[in-house]
Amino acid sequence: MKIKSYLLLLAASLSFNTLSANLINDMQGCQAFIQHIDNILADAPDTYPKSDVENIRKGLKAYNKYIQDDIVTPGLLKFNGDDKKKAKAMQAQVDTYKETVTKSL
Repeated sequence: MKIKSYLLLLAASLSFNTLSANLINDMQGCQAFIQHIDNILADAPDTYPKSDVENIRKGLKAYNKYIQDDIVTPGLLKFNGDDKKKAKAMQAQVDTYKETVTKSL
């Protein structure tokens, strides 16, 4: 009976890591898109009120910060067994990928 419990716990743990990795991958694309939109808004034409553009940019930055602080950073730490050095190295890869996606949009 205990073996079944341990196997179930192990399976749940492994599936969480897989889901976490998939979520981080999805969030990379989302963050790249947020950056792309922010880049466009940085040069918004004068036909749009500057206060509206700034409010939108503030919202995008807040959402990007939420994604990073509440999803990506903790997810990378969990994925790397709380090894901060590995998570930092992986974050550098994530940042490079986001930059590549942003430039391709």
